[in-house]
Amino acid sequence: TLFEGGATADFTTGGFENSVGFRVKQDDLNAQRYNVTGGDRLNGFRFPGVEQTGFGLWGDTRVAFGETTRLQAGLRYDFLHGEATKAGIITTGGPNAFFNVSPLALYQTYYGVTDAEVTDHNVSGKVRLEQDLPVPGVMAYGELARLERSPREIERWHSLSGPPTSRWVGNPDLETEKHHQARAGLQWQGAGYRGYGRSAPDGASWLLRLDGHYDRVQDFVTLDIARGQSGVLMADGAIVSRNVSATLAGVTAEGQWNVTPNLSTRLVALYAYGENESDDRPLYQIRPFEANWLLDYQDDLGVIGTWNLGTKVRFSGRQTRVDDDSTTGLGMDTGGTAGSFTTVDLYGGFQLFNRVGVTFGVENLLDKHYHEHITGTHVASVSKLPIYAPGRTFFVRAVANF
Repeated sequence: TLFEGGATADFTTGGFENSVGFRVKQDDLNAQRYNVTGGDRLNGFRFPGVEQTGFGLWGDTRVAFGETTRLQAGLRYDFLHGEATKAGIITTGGPNAFFNVSPLALYQTYYGVTDAEVTDHNVSGKVRLEQDLPVPGVMAYGELARLERSPREIERWHSLSGPPTSRWVGNPDLETEKHHQARAGLQWQGAGYRGYGRSAPDGASWLLRLDGHYDRVQDFVTLDIARGQSGVLMADGAIVSRNVSATLAGVTAEGQWNVTPNLSTRLVALYAYGENESDDRPLYQIRPFEANWLLDYQDDLGVIGTWNLGTKVRFSGRQTRVDDDSTTGLGMDTGGTAGSFTTVDLYGGFQLFNRVGVTFGVENLLDKHYHEHITGTHVASVSKLPIYAPGRTFFVRAVANF
């Protein structure tokens, strides 16, 4: 059960454009596992009656210095209180002692945890500076941020019992993740550029952008195999959660060109990097190099609406930095078997009176046989096999507003 709400307010004071807001959240999560036969026999928990209450407060301000310099800064505080209310219940429906154990006993066995209750106070902040350069249309920007997040429920509270190599035990004693980020970029646009597919009447309409970021993460939350690592008391092959030091980085290059008022094209290429510094190995499920090229045409349907046609060509490289060995890491990356591939999609649609819209198209037009490196494979699966993407797929979707 999830209840969530909040509000924001925008106002201007002395040349500063400000936003403030709050969010409140109540999240109750209970997931119990029963025997296949004798369905009333409880043999384990995934989430043992987890009740979480939280709220967040934030403020953001933007100010311009002359016509060429802009500064933005923000601060956020998040409070979270969580408790596994059923952590002390010993399940009795399992076939042996591996199953008939309480979540709290699992937490204590693997981490020495004796209390299934936590409170987090997270503080995040960001500052961004934009500077127009002497060359017309060129802007440089830089950003520094500290972002803090609480572990997710599956990282903190999961408590799947069973034989050790089938167990998946979250860690209530996890520290919150602290991201220390730096970002910088350069953007150059023509005088007529107003966005992808949108141009001013006069002036060239194009955009070039190069963006890079570096993120040093303190207490990064990672899933792992229990091997008696720091903070893990067992070495029995169960899936556990632990804190490590990590580095995340990436580069994105993008070009857009509105060739005519109706025809536009866009090319985006990106590269991502992830490293578990504590264990000196790549982070699992980091996307490989990828490039996407789009070509879009749009026009009016007289006075009744608009129509569009387009194509997308996607290239995905092979990820060579993988965590595919469960004897030294998590082994999540299915052996790095996802090779490079290229797919082509076609799509189109029409919109009538801003009320009715229909989209249609063909995904994977060339019926390419491939699978993604980012698989979403269930982490607790004993044998992790690649899941191949669908072949040629046709679709039609409609939406209506009343």
